[in-house]
Amino acid sequence: MEKLQQFLTDEQEVLADYLIDMEEAADNKEYARATALWSMQSARVGAIRDVIELLEMK
Repeated sequence: MEKLQQFLTDEQEVLADYLIDMEEAADNKEYARATALWSMQSARVGAIRDVIELLEMK
């Protein structure tokens, strides 16, 4: 469980990086790319959280 929690923390840091990329995007193409990456990473973080919750219920 500890490794899974660390994995979640690492993935949340990547998510935060994508948010910064969105804020710093110089044009619409960069912004669209950063938004797509943020969206995919957000779903990934959500899935990891779901797994942790399921494991904690057992």
